[in-house]
Amino acid sequence: MTQYKILTGLALMLCPLTLAAQSETTALQLTHAYEPQGSARYAALSGAMGAIGSDPASIARNPAGISLFSGANRLSLTYGYDWSVNKGSWYGGSESKMENSAFRFKELYYQMGAKGGSNFSVVLAARNAGRFDRSFSGYASGIAANYRRSEGTSSFDNSLADYAAAGVNNLQYDQNGQLIPDATLASRNAFSNGYPWLSIFGAQAGWIKSPNGRGGLYSNNYLDGSGRIMRPSAAYLTLHETGAITDYDLAVALRATETLRFGASFTYTDMSYNLSSSYREDFEGGDYLGLQNRVSITSGGFRVGLGLLYEPLDGLRIGASLYTPSFMYTNIDASPTVTPRKDDRNQTPLVGPASAATAFRLHTPWRLGASAAYIIGHRAILSADYECAFYGSMRLGETGRSDMWDTGSRYDADNERIAAHYTGVHTLRLGAELMATQRLALRVGYRYSSSPVKSGVVSEGYAQGEVFVPGTQVHYTLPGALNSFSLGAGYRITPDLSLDLAFVSQQRTNQVFAFPFVRDYGPVLNRRDPDVQSGKVQPENLLGLKGAQESLRQQEVLLSLTYRF
Repeated sequence: MTQYKILTGLALMLCPLTLAAQSETTALQLTHAYEPQGSARYAALSGAMGAIGSDPASIARNPAGISLFSGANRLSLTYGYDWSVNKGSWYGGSESKMENSAFRFKELYYQMGAKGGSNFSVVLAARNAGRFDRSFSGYASGIAANYRRSEGTSSFDNSLADYAAAGVNNLQYDQNGQLIPDATLASRNAFSNGYPWLSIFGAQAGWIKSPNGRGGLYSNNYLDGSGRIMRPSAAYLTLHETGAITDYDLAVALRATETLRFGASFTYTDMSYNLSSSYREDFEGGDYLGLQNRVSITSGGFRVGLGLLYEPLDGLRIGASLYTPSFMYTNIDASPTVTPRKDDRNQTPLVGPASAATAFRLHTPWRLGASAAYIIGHRAILSADYECAFYGSMRLGETGRSDMWDTGSRYDADNERIAAHYTGVHTLRLGAELMATQRLALRVGYRYSSSPVKSGVVSEGYAQGEVFVPGTQVHYTLPGALNSFSLGAGYRITPDLSLDLAFVSQQRTNQVFAFPFVRDYGPVLNRRDPDVQSGKVQPENLLGLKGAQESLRQQEVLLSLTYRF
């Protein structure tokens, strides 16, 4: 007899939004946007300031660096103007293009210089630590005609309706074949009875049905004239994200000797995120389905950074830094809306309960950095920084549990998936500064950051395994590698006042998935079936739709004004 073991995590993935309002994709979504900003000098050097120090923006690379500033106190303000172009391509659909632009606050700091023989330096700062401003639109046409679910074989280009059907099929399998009738999913109490919300919506909107309405093998209810399940002829996905991440820093540094310095930073991070998304599938004969989501997230938490700088040779500095995760307490609320199929009697859009608010804890990645800088007299500086952010160490936790690493949490399966799907992000930063005159400095920089996604998670545009998503927010984005170039200049207007400018251009290609791969256990619900027992009939791998390609190019101009007193 062939037995199939389904992880309770799979049922968790498809559980109601009130029970699964966050997931591995939520953790990635919130943490990957984190990118501390700084002064125009910091931007012009692509952030390669771990061993250069002096500038308070270097707190994000190595807090020991602020001990290199001596003399008067200083106050600095940085603003920037950025614009982005987001292009999307999906199957044979026409390329879409979305543009955004805005003036933004970057950084404000006060630095107390080490003067009068003091070996201490202190910085208070507020900085833009990331933005969620993003608009994406994808249109898929010409979806491959290899949709063979009705033949009992794996489906490659399947519908969101199949995904909704798989949710209730897998729950029935996880409950040892206990059937869930259509009428149960259609009841008013379905949302509070532990059933997958998307399956509830699917049954109520006419997307899915079971044989004779008694439960069992639920399937896609979009049928052609011959009673065969249809594949989507086109799909549309739009996303609009807004929000900001702001860091509030207190940093202190000590000059232990002429060649050795230590530093520590204490950072409170405040985060807000809002999402509006819409997904639609069209079928032959004019039928359709639709899903809209609105999500609001607020979060706040602390982290600690430690650093040291050592000067083994005159002009050569090397540094090391360690940053703990940000220990975030997070609140989320969501509101989904579903569009019924064309021939459904009730054409009124379906909405969930008034509130699906919940709270959870999030630990962001550990970060480890190394840096080096060579100062060529008073003429030039060459610098290089390396950092690894361990995305596989992210964790989700319940608010009432004291230890995020305890087992038995509802997020155990998500945390296992985080470790399985995500890896360290390796970032290399290079910078060079030339003093053209006593007052004018010229700067250039480069940055490369690898993708946080492990190889093998995606192949030929298709997800190769189950990715856990939060409730009805089934779309998700897997970020690619980032390349960035920068240049800038600084000018000392007076002994007390200086002006810095920077230009930064960066590009990244992401993969956007409308809904995840899922392994559908519906075909093996009847465990007494000889074909199931022999292994002739097996669960189906529903690969979903191919990922859309998102090409994001962002450019920004920054201006810093610094006053010494």
